[in-house]
Amino acid sequence: PALLQRMAARVRARGHEVGYHPGFATSDDEGEWQRQKTNLEQLIGAPVRHGRQHVLRYAADVTPQIWSHAGMNVDHTLSFPEEAGFRNGSTRPCPAYDLRNRRPLKVDQCATAVMEFALFGGKYRDLGVAEAITECQPLIAACRRYGGHFVILQHTGVAMPDIKDFYERLLEAAV
Repeated sequence: PALLQRMAARVRARGHEVGYHPGFATSDDEGEWQRQKTNLEQLIGAPVRHGRQHVLRYAADVTPQIWSHAGMNVDHTLSFPEEAGFRNGSTRPCPAYDLRNRRPLKVDQCATAVMEFALFGGKYRDLGVAEAITECQPLIAACRRYGGHFVILQHTGVAMPDIKDFYERLLEAAV
């Protein structure tokens, strides 16, 4: 908990936002989803209004409703593990839609542009740090050009030195 508190404070101090990435079994369980969010907010001492659901556990007819009911502003679930970029075709968010009730929801959806597991380790790709930073530069530039959001997903349990170096350099480039 102390490490997470320090990391969250450092992220916020740099002008970035801490997002919520709920557990694997929360895509259709609103109670568990909310319990985890409340615990995170208590731990970091700040409200969390942006986040990303697990792509492998996403129910298009339920999950966006959970996010909207919880007062979230933006869901950054949309992503490509095979390559960095903007799955929704834009750097900017757009309203989520309630498939059951056929109406827009009060939460926007925006792409997660970069995820470390998609760049390193060989599951999808195995880039070096310099290659990964070079690949991210045009995405950062597109966000600046179009007033968009450069969203990254960092799995805090990944302890590879290259990933730490990558995120340090990426955050510096994105400021």
